[in-house]
Amino acid sequence: MEAEVDVAVKQIVSEHISSTRVLDIYAEAGMERPDLSLIDENFIDKFRQSDRPNLQIEMLKRLLADEIKAVGKRNLVAERTFSEMLASSVLRYQNHALDAAAVVAELVELAKQLKHAWITARR
Repeated sequence: MEAEVDVAVKQIVSEHISSTRVLDIYAEAGMERPDLSLIDENFIDKFRQSDRPNLQIEMLKRLLADEIKAVGKRNLVAERTFSEMLASSVLRYQNHALDAAAVVAELVELAKQLKHAWITARR
């Protein structure tokens, strides 16, 4: 699947390399745009009520990692920055420097920054 996405992105980029318009690579590839709107206050409330915070954190981590890869297709520097932020938060959680609520708060803030980066990149 990932190889197919890479090929599709390369084809789209090569076809539109001289284009002056903003290109939505997800629309061009016929793919659904990743959606960070799942991470909102409702998500946080459900997390707080969960009896399995580790699973919730892992799900959030994977969702953010996918979003970071998507941002990385447009901006490699942003991908590296966000990847380091994600890894740092998760590592501090694993080392018990952060509790579950604190790491979720950091990951939610990271998601907000990713949304902002995505919107800014589209302009």
